[in-house]
Amino acid sequence: MPVSISIWRAQIGSFLGQRALDHRNKTKFTDTFFHYLVRSLLLVYLFDLLINFDKVFCFISKNIFAKKNFVTLKSMIECKTEILFLGYVISVLNLTLILLSNDVERNPGPTKDSWSNFSFCFWNLDSIPANNFCKVYLIEAYDLQYNFDLICLSETFLNSSYSSDDLALIINGYTLIRADHPSDNKRGGVAIYCKDYLPIKVCDISFIDECLLLEMNFDNKKCFLISLYRSPSQSSDEFNDFSVKFDKLLDYVFKQSPQLVFAVGDFNARSNSWWSDDINTIEGTQIEALTSSYGLHQIISEPTHITPYSLSCIDLLFTNQPNMILNSGVHPSLYEKCHHQIIFAKISLKIDFPPPYERTLWDYSKADSISINRCIQQFDWTNAFFGKNIEEQVRCFNSTLINIFTNYVPHKTVTFDDKDPPWINNFIKTKLTLKNTIYRQYIMNGKKDQDLITLEHARRDVSNLILKAKEDYYLRLGAKLNDPLFAK
Repeated sequence: MPVSISIWRAQIGSFLGQRALDHRNKTKFTDTFFHYLVRSLLLVYLFDLLINFDKVFCFISKNIFAKKNFVTLKSMIECKTEILFLGYVISVLNLTLILLSNDVERNPGPTKDSWSNFSFCFWNLDSIPANNFCKVYLIEAYDLQYNFDLICLSETFLNSSYSSDDLALIINGYTLIRADHPSDNKRGGVAIYCKDYLPIKVCDISFIDECLLLEMNFDNKKCFLISLYRSPSQSSDEFNDFSVKFDKLLDYVFKQSPQLVFAVGDFNARSNSWWSDDINTIEGTQIEALTSSYGLHQIISEPTHITPYSLSCIDLLFTNQPNMILNSGVHPSLYEKCHHQIIFAKISLKIDFPPPYERTLWDYSKADSISINRCIQQFDWTNAFFGKNIEEQVRCFNSTLINIFTNYVPHKTVTFDDKDPPWINNFIKTKLTLKNTIYRQYIMNGKKDQDLITLEHARRDVSNLILKAKEDYYLRLGAKLNDPLFAK
């Protein structure tokens, strides 16, 4: 790919300037305690070498200067100590010179403090090569202000004729990862610029096109990020195929037991549950049901595709841990002719995940109130409280009431996990497991049409079940808030 001389000079100048800056910012080894220790040991060894110099010189003159082809065992034994000291001094001297040169990092990689926060953005930039790759430079300037760890892009319009090492695609400090359109035409495609120091593993997901899956580990917190693009020109069958593959991808991710999951991209789907002023489309309804079944929440709640004639929220960000997002939203497009805005998120990695916990649920609607009243009236409270201070009386009162209610109020102990949405129940989890089983059978049996029909029925049933459960949950919650007795 041809590159103008101005671009080449700009990239070389930036590279050399960055190297000089990195060299100045390195921790000087001469300021460390270890340097003084090594220097002291070196002086000790040199002093010992000078004391025994006559023996070492005798050994060298007899065996080296005499041009002998071999060294006798007797001569080596005689100068054994001095030879060992000489070899060790040379090794320590080499190590010290390397460290003093300041060209070797003694502790490479990010520090632990680097993982207190993590940030990324997504932009459908509608072709990277357009207008002499000017959008790459716009992104580079934009990142100077926000310093994102990941920069996710879609509709890159790259193919095999563009190398990731081309100067026009390079952003200093980042590594480019790509998933071009499968036809190798200049259309679609996704890419991610990753910070060089990030602990990233690119997962193999060849079953879904125009999609990247990254696995990251931050202080023992496993995180997955999905970046994808779905074309708006997909037919109904193509969208169903996309839904099946996206479902398979989410199933694969959650089987890894991650603490954090993010799915970001241009889904070209609309739902008023994401932005209240938007419309509902079939694609939006199905994607909302699918992501909700995995406990994913959509974060962006404002238009991301803005034209003079329409507004829509189609660039989406899903996550299973919305409470860990410190900041998120929409930044304006960097290019005036690109109608897609930039979405971003900053995540706190210092928030600990709450462990599962147990709670006792009491069904007071089925309580035996007559027996409860009789037990309370017949209990000898006077003797129970006699001789006790106020704290002991309160404990006696509480334990007695709990004992009575345990006998006459139906109750059960339930384990809660804050990772689960509040409207998810065991029945829905069972249906999800059944759907996944049907999908695996569909794949193992060679993707037969009859199995696909069964899979579509199962997926439709689960989607309807999830949507109804979510709607019923909000209706019950609204009814409780409107209930005067509940408000008291």
